Amino acid sequence: MKDFDLILVDGSGYLFRAFHALPPLTNHKGQPTGAIYGVLNMIRRLKKMHEGVEMIVFFDPPGPTVRHSIYAAYKANRGKMPDDLRVQIEPLHQILRAQGLPLCIVPEQEADDVIGTVACAALAKGKRVLISTQDKDFAQLVRPGITLIDTMHSKQYDADSVYDKYQVPPERIIDYLALIGDSSDNIPGVMKVGPKTAVKWLQAYGDLDGIMQHADSIGGKVGENLRASLSDLPLYRQLVTINTDLELPIDWQNLVAQSQSLDDLRDYYREMGFRSWYQELNQPDLDFVKSKVVCIDNVHGCQDLLKKLQSDDLPIACSLFFGDPLGRCFDVKGMGLCHDGVAYYIPLVTCTDHSQHVPWKVVSSVLKPLWQDASKTWFVFQLKHFLRALSWDGNALAGEVFDVALLHYICYGPGASDLSQMAMKALGLILPERGSLFGKGAKTKCVEAMAIAELLAQQQAEQGALMALGLHYQAKMAHDAVMADIYAVDFSLAQILAKMEDTGVLIDVGVLALQAKDLSSRIQELELQAHALAGHPFNLSSPKQLQTILYDVLHIPILEKTPTGMPSTSESTLQRLSENHALPECVLSYRSLFKLQSTYVEALPKMLDDDSGRIHSRFLQTSTSTGRLSSQNPNLQNIPIRTEEGRRIRKAFIASDGCVLVALDYSQVELRIMAHISEDETLLRAFSEGIDVHTQTAADIFGVSIDRVDAEQRRYAKVINFGLIYGMSAFGLAKQLQIGRDEASRYIDAYFARYQGVARYMDACRAQASQQGYVETLLGRKIFFPDIASSQASLRRASERAAINAPMQGTAAELIKLAMRATDTCLQPYGGRCRLILQVHDELVFEVPDDLVEEVLPKLIHAMEHAMALAVPLEVSSGVGHDWGSIH
Repeated sequence: MKDFDLILVDGSGYLFRAFHALPPLTNHKGQPTGAIYGVLNMIRRLKKMHEGVEMIVFFDPPGPTVRHSIYAAYKANRGKMPDDLRVQIEPLHQILRAQGLPLCIVPEQEADDVIGTVACAALAKGKRVLISTQDKDFAQLVRPGITLIDTMHSKQYDADSVYDKYQVPPERIIDYLALIGDSSDNIPGVMKVGPKTAVKWLQAYGDLDGIMQHADSIGGKVGENLRASLSDLPLYRQLVTINTDLELPIDWQNLVAQSQSLDDLRDYYREMGFRSWYQELNQPDLDFVKSKVVCIDNVHGCQDLLKKLQSDDLPIACSLFFGDPLGRCFDVKGMGLCHDGVAYYIPLVTCTDHSQHVPWKVVSSVLKPLWQDASKTWFVFQLKHFLRALSWDGNALAGEVFDVALLHYICYGPGASDLSQMAMKALGLILPERGSLFGKGAKTKCVEAMAIAELLAQQQAEQGALMALGLHYQAKMAHDAVMADIYAVDFSLAQILAKMEDTGVLIDVGVLALQAKDLSSRIQELELQAHALAGHPFNLSSPKQLQTILYDVLHIPILEKTPTGMPSTSESTLQRLSENHALPECVLSYRSLFKLQSTYVEALPKMLDDDSGRIHSRFLQTSTSTGRLSSQNPNLQNIPIRTEEGRRIRKAFIASDGCVLVALDYSQVELRIMAHISEDETLLRAFSEGIDVHTQTAADIFGVSIDRVDAEQRRYAKVINFGLIYGMSAFGLAKQLQIGRDEASRYIDAYFARYQGVARYMDACRAQASQQGYVETLLGRKIFFPDIASSQASLRRASERAAINAPMQGTAAELIKLAMRATDTCLQPYGGRCRLILQVHDELVFEVPDDLVEEVLPKLIHAMEHAMALAVPLEVSSGVGHDWGSIH
């Protein structure tokens, strides 16, 4: 027997709570979806708990309600509804209607009163009612036949549990709320009267009328507050009372469930990015290939597969599965292919219920004629990994190759890390989550621990999706010349990075050992110094303990707070505090040295590969919005160059015997790109005539001749040049130069008055980003800004600032990629003796034999300076040394 006959859902209440409780989820278009997801998820759980029970969902109407006419200040403290929430209301209503759920919205009446009226009317008809809400006001409705449920906390309330929670029975909740008020609705209540006092009075005097009658007998300040509120308490009571006898314009008994509109739901779930719910509706349509997947677990099977794949010119989708993609020698666990509508899986290690497998070296050798067939078309996932795995046995991939990861990145930017996310965004295809086919938890299994049946089902979906994505991007690129040009750069770069990662960098562990000893000593000294300044020992790495020392013990003024309202101990805050206080400066020095020690000095020796004796960092092509490469395991792009400690770490990066390191670095590359893109006459002339651009800017801003610019003026101009191309405001410039904001504003005005082309360019960037949601690099790569139209001013302004610099940073990323391609071509005649080992922002580092330096260096410089045609000359600085640190 069902416990309830009718469920009434406080949709508006849950919408607000879901919006504030859940992270700001967005779909692939950047539209907010978190509140929608939260409400739908709550309703799903509720329906599952009470299967078959009729349900009605209630929402507040737009605009003011009856209570606003009674009390003008009602909910006045809430302000305007956030845009990110407002835009989710209508889509939520549409999805609920598509689910067949009845919605009830009554003009000028709050959902609370409509729910109260329907609940009591249903009770009068003998129905048992469950109200789903988190709003404490509804406790007043609880009685035999009406129960509350807080779905977010899975808690039900009858009369006894209401009393347990509030210490008053449901019939006294109205009086209780009138006394304590409701801050969310801007109902004041009696000043300084909280739940404990309200309960004590109600227990002593029975109800609100009794309390008001005995107001003169209640002493103290709280009694004075009560007497001051006597004339307002009837109004407060009216405001917190849920109306149960409205004249509704509809018959609630006609609000019954309808059939679901599955096609609409599919469209909504796909649009919102609700993958698992979409999958539920599409379970019969998950097969992306025509027949069952085939498992090939022996050499003869591989040989037969080779014949099939060679028999026609149809494209082949292929992906490898690795145990540790961060290690030097990838541990290949499996290989999947799709061809002519059939998916294949080759286990390279044993599975739980399948002992047959084929070692990677055997597979690679058998399929070698396929790798070398220039007539083949390949759809792969993460080409660089694929090429590295092939290179172990001296193989390479011929033919036309489409890396769907790179192509997806070109079209959509970063964010999608696996095939399922790419298939969802590009094609609307929903793949089953790894493990969802065979129960929860399976998606975390490595292939050795997975059942072969699960692997095959997974491969049928994934290889089919890879084929679908490959065909999609192949067709797209055939009609998009810009996309094709960008892919040509990224494709060649993947090949270069594969070689660079395999080469790795050589480390002198002795240099790091000496530095580790020195850093440990200095860190200990700073720790003792900090303890002395604090007055007693504390953990410098603990933000909470540091917070207590700074603000409670030393009483240092609070300059900034965290989002949770606590005094900040962030690096920027400590830098401001260090101007007047010794302890923050000491902590900053401690943090800096400790980070260098833990991240590099101690960590680098542990990352040496046992076979090569070198470090093999990974360089990621698809992780940044601008197209810049990033480095990980370890991150070699974040080693400081401006500090002595950072330069000492770089000295541990050495050349092998008989070789030197050659470092080539673009000079002022983003300013040169700015000159080209903005076509600013002053910048173009300065670079073309070889005038120092910072000196030129100083002369223009300070109104002096170039030969009269002093060092301090040039320093100011340098900060302005680089700051403004990053969208720096007058406030930021003032902070950077430690000058007044008015003075900073004058410098900015003077700059833009002189460099009008730059001003026009920046305005155009902001406009394009606002109108289209993206800006473009010189080669045409789109850089997206999902927050450019955000209702939060801070996010919007940050996006506008980023949009100004993005074309330059993105073009600089393209330049260094083109330089890597040009230098790779330049070095090919030397048969691998000269090797690229590092890329760090605008710098390339090569390992070159001593006897080739004089011959190779000019060729490398020429290749880099002519990698991209700009309206101003590119300038490359060079350095040669046995270690990386000594070059700079």
